[in-house]
Amino acid sequence: MSGGGNGHEATRGGAADRPPAPQFYREPVILDAVAHARLRLKPQQRFPFAADTNSIVLAADEFYVAQAHYPIVFTLADPVSALAVVGLGAARNLFVNDDGTWREGSYVPAYVRRYPFVMVENAGSDNLTLAIDQAAEALSVLEGELLFIAGRPSPTTQRVLDFCAAFQRQTDAARQFAAALVEHDILIENQAQLNLPSGAATALSGFQVIDEARFNALPDEVINDWRRRGWLGLVYAQLMSMLRWDALARIAV
Repeated sequence: MSGGGNGHEATRGGAADRPPAPQFYREPVILDAVAHARLRLKPQQRFPFAADTNSIVLAADEFYVAQAHYPIVFTLADPVSALAVVGLGAARNLFVNDDGTWREGSYVPAYVRRYPFVMVENAGSDNLTLAIDQAAEALSVLEGELLFIAGRPSPTTQRVLDFCAAFQRQTDAARQFAAALVEHDILIENQAQLNLPSGAATALSGFQVIDEARFNALPDEVINDWRRRGWLGLVYAQLMSMLRWDALARIAV
């Protein structure tokens, strides 16, 4: 099952030593006051860049709203990440309309909303800094809000930085939660068997979900620790999100 990349995979450096760019990002580069002095950000109401995927990374604080719109699953890869399932085919997002707008009334994941910005690691350092996908349609030198004013980040850029930093913290929190699920062996590989409106059947596999019986068998000290960490709500949100498979199948054509 395809999924989103890590939130900070792009680095400064040559192509030979640069890891794969995160999902959606084609030409990520460090945001620079000199190189991008004239760059502007246009209002973003279309998301065509997110059309060719069936899953998107979720941050911890998104579980509560996302569970009402998408099945929430976990990757098989190590480290495990949480994903919102947005499609049934290998590369089709059912929530991106033909004109690039998001399906009305459906939650737009933060991973999508932060584009074309992303927090990245500088080569040889664990420090994160703000980068942009310079191939993004939302960037322009003719219209939109300036990213720099008099060589300093504009209010727009500061808002973006705050948003991306908060998203990074919450994706790290989601990975810590997923690591605990792995540690206590309550994730199981799963497959969704779905009936489409056309009458055809389809299956989606290659992901993990929380096994409710294993979760209920956890020792009291683990449950109490997870309660203190705020993780019990994430467990229940993931379990409730399994009710969204049928809704996902109904909008598939």
